Amino acid sequence: MCKLIMMLQTLFVVHVLIVASVSSSGVENTSTSMGSSKELADVISYLKSSVDSLQLKVNKLESALQRRSVTAGRGRELVYRPTRETNDEIAVYAYLSASKCLGAHQVVVFDHEETDTTFSYNTYTGIFTVPMNGLYAVSVTAGSDFYTYFVGEIVINGIVKGLVLSNSEDIHDRHTGSTTIIFRAMKGDVIFVRRATTSSCTILSDWQSAISSISIWKIN
Repeated sequence: MCKLIMMLQTLFVVHVLIVASVSSSGVENTSTSMGSSKELADVISYLKSSVDSLQLKVNKLESALQRRSVTAGRGRELVYRPTRETNDEIAVYAYLSASKCLGAHQVVVFDHEETDTTFSYNTYTGIFTVPMNGLYAVSVTAGSDFYTYFVGEIVINGIVKGLVLSNSEDIHDRHTGSTTIIFRAMKGDVIFVRRATTSSCTILSDWQSAISSISIWKIN
C-alpha cells in the first residue's frame, strides 16, 4: 500500500509539472489549453483525494499494529510491543517476579517485562542497551525483607551513577526504596542494576508487600 501511495504521489507531481508547462507554453490555442488545464486539474484533484484516503487507511493500520499485544507470563499479563521504533516512544517497565538472594555485584535481573517498546531490555541478563542517542531517565524500586537492607547500584557503561536503598534492618517490617536519575546516553550504552557490596543479599519482590522494578524512558 505504501508503494501505491508513492506512485500516486509521483503522478500528482508529474501532472503539476504538466500544468505548469501548459501554462507557460503561450496562448497559441487558448481554448484547447484551457480545456486541457481543466481536465488535468480534475485528474489531479481525484489523485490527491485518493492519496489522502489511502494515507488515512495506512495510519489506521499502523495504529492498530502498534497497539498489538502478546500474552506473556502466566497468560494473564500483556506486554506492549509495537512493530517499529519511534523517536518519541522508548520506554521499559520490568519487575522481579520473586525475591532473590544475590551475590556482591550480581546484576539484578528484572525478569518479568510489562513494557518494552524497542526490545532494548534483556530479561535474561538484566541489561538495557540504549537504542538511540538522547536524554533518558531510570527509576528503580527495591524492597527489603525483615531485618535486612538492600542497596542497589545503577551502573551505566561500568560506572555507578546512582544508588537505591531500602532499609528494614532494625525493625520487623518490610520496606521499599526508590530513586530516579536522568542522564544523556549514546546508542549502544549499557545500563543495569547490581547489588552493592555493602548490601544484604536479598532483594524483596512479592505481591503481598513490595515489587522491585525498573523503569527506563527516553525524555527527548
